[in-house]
Amino acid sequence: MEKITSIALPPLSGLLQMPAVRAATILAGAFLAAFLVRFIFTNLFMALTKKTKSDIDDRIAHSLRNPIAFSFILIGLAWIVVDLELKASITYVAMSSLKSIAVIIWGTAAMRLGDIILEALSRNAEKY
Repeated sequence: MEKITSIALPPLSGLLQMPAVRAATILAGAFLAAFLVRFIFTNLFMALTKKTKSDIDDRIAHSLRNPIAFSFILIGLAWIVVDLELKASITYVAMSSLKSIAVIIWGTAAMRLGDIILEALSRNAEKY
């Protein structure tokens, strides 16, 4: 990290040595990435799914938008935990908590996706 900051941003290299500033920078980057992914998902994928006759793909894309964005934030938080070089026990608890949150987010998304698929299948029960 030292070499990158000293080459890329000489005036800010001293500022980026402060753990709180690095953590804030990483968190801001994670939120920016989450926003960009959500924006792209909303504008690109939702526009593509609206062109189909079925609403299943619209609902699936809508259901995946937030979990993907939250994943970027969780990755940023995990990066902060690793970057801060905390005690092993604190790092373990923090990473375990972030993993648990990810499981809850993606588990909820999986249940929504299952609901969408089962509802679509039940509407077309005579075909299956």
